[in-house]
Amino acid sequence: MNIGIIFKILGTIFSIMLCVFLCGTAAAFLLGDDIIPFALSAGLSLVCAVFFRLIARIRNVSISKKDAYLSVVLAWLSICLIGTMPYLFLAHDIAFTDAFFESVAGFTTTGASVLPDYVLNDLPKSFLFWRCFSNWIGGIGVVMIVIVIIPSLNAGGYKLFSLESSTQGKMLPRINEMVWRFIFIYLCMTIIGMALLYIGGMKIFDSICYGLSTISTGGSSTDDVTSFSSYCQYIMIILMAMGGTSFGIFYAFAKGRFKRIWHNEELQAYWLLIIFASILASGLLLWKTDWDPEHAIREGIFSIVSVVSCTGLSASEFNSYPVAISTILFILMFVGGCSGSTSGGIKIFRFVILFKNIRLILDSILHPNHIKKIKFNEKVIDNNMNITVLLFIFLYVLMVLIGSLILVFLGIDGKEAFNAIAMSMSSFGITFGDLSTYSTPVRMILCFFMILGRLEIYPMLILFMPNFWKKL
Repeated sequence: MNIGIIFKILGTIFSIMLCVFLCGTAAAFLLGDDIIPFALSAGLSLVCAVFFRLIARIRNVSISKKDAYLSVVLAWLSICLIGTMPYLFLAHDIAFTDAFFESVAGFTTTGASVLPDYVLNDLPKSFLFWRCFSNWIGGIGVVMIVIVIIPSLNAGGYKLFSLESSTQGKMLPRINEMVWRFIFIYLCMTIIGMALLYIGGMKIFDSICYGLSTISTGGSSTDDVTSFSSYCQYIMIILMAMGGTSFGIFYAFAKGRFKRIWHNEELQAYWLLIIFASILASGLLLWKTDWDPEHAIREGIFSIVSVVSCTGLSASEFNSYPVAISTILFILMFVGGCSGSTSGGIKIFRFVILFKNIRLILDSILHPNHIKKIKFNEKVIDNNMNITVLLFIFLYVLMVLIGSLILVFLGIDGKEAFNAIAMSMSSFGITFGDLSTYSTPVRMILCFFMILGRLEIYPMLILFMPNFWKKL
């Protein structure tokens, strides 16, 4: 294991966080708030960046799989830890564990909060912006990890989406091109979303915050969604749906590969799921409530897109929905959006492969001598890849069950424990309920599962394998 390259990566992470905190400082200044919390956080990031750069002292060195796994986990932990600083420097007497939870929930795009309502309502506007901005930063971080890093590690079945060149010499320039294209696309979609929300009558501050938290599927908010016009809610639906779409699709669109987009099986399944579930939810709302048709249809579409993309925003309280709709929403939360998107959950492509396996098994029962291979997007899936994908689904469910049992042992009601862990793993935290009543151990466990789900399980679990730490 090359400790030097890990330190170099951490130095880069803290350099990025320096820029992020400077943005927070600028926002606080423009909003007339105290800049000290963000300025001090920027200073601390600078010190950490310089420190890790100095002790690294390496040039371009190849990175092993062990280095990559450890770097990904340490990078996210470092971001979440340094992200606690603005809350700690704020003169609101926020405990470290609360600050850490807020930071983890922000950067993992979960959007949950342990702060009581009276504290949230008393926060400066710059911190409301910061919560949405941390969603946005976390969103692009997830996309980079899933599309650029994890495929090269063959983890979680993402090798299917690897954009590797046939020659290693072309690999680095292509990755650099992808990264900058993704950032540009992400930024453009965010700015367009902000502009469309502002045109719809939102105040400029709200339009900026919701533009950041919807495209990132983070779900942090500045006000009740119902306080905004129907037009703004439809724009939010579009932004959430785009956030749940693979950025590989937008990359292909920018490259003019429209045929590849049209025949993408995951994208087809994603939109079929949204359309079918929206029709079902809207129909149930029309039947079970006295809402007018437009309201019921808008509410149905909004709730479905919010849940499938794991954003967590709601035009109404999910608990107020008919039981049938609440059940549908809870199931869809596990599904999640597309691979390579900012959304959480198990991801659409894994369910597509799961159903293809079921179909293959049923076909083999009817036709034992018929040999057929599973294909995804016209690519044959080998046995190793197939097992990796199916194992991920099993591990995901297993982790939710284990986490739920841990919370039950800590005194949380069984149903509430299951909901809390499931929502943490899926990065769908805006409807957690009153987390301020949870004990510190429960909050830290939820933080662990938020990061575990955000990193797609494998990178974090591998660190617990004894073999990983041999021959370092």
